[in-house]
Amino acid sequence: RPVAQANQPAGPDPMAIVRDRGNSAALRACCDRMTKRDGSLADAKLTGRLNVTATIAASGAVQTVSVEASETLEAVSACVRNVVRHWHFPSKGEESQLSFPLIVHAGG
Repeated sequence: RPVAQANQPAGPDPMAIVRDRGNSAALRACCDRMTKRDGSLADAKLTGRLNVTATIAASGAVQTVSVEASETLEAVSACVRNVVRHWHFPSKGEESQLSFPLIVHAGG
């Protein structure tokens, strides 16, 4: 199951969006779908770290998402990108970037 971890400065906490129950559930669903689709992934016990970087517009909308993943986790990276693209962060009045790791524990 993915678990987000990060340290952020005071002020509107963009990590609250990452930790949001609905958003976390969508990330877990990525892993679950991939392990159900590909039995070899379930056997591999998807475990590891994804490094996610999102470019956030001044409005708080996500403009771009990149995900660095090990070969084992590459299968879930496209799904994670699609999920994060639909998130909305607090408006900061200027474009910003947010980077955070997702720790994945899924599969058999």
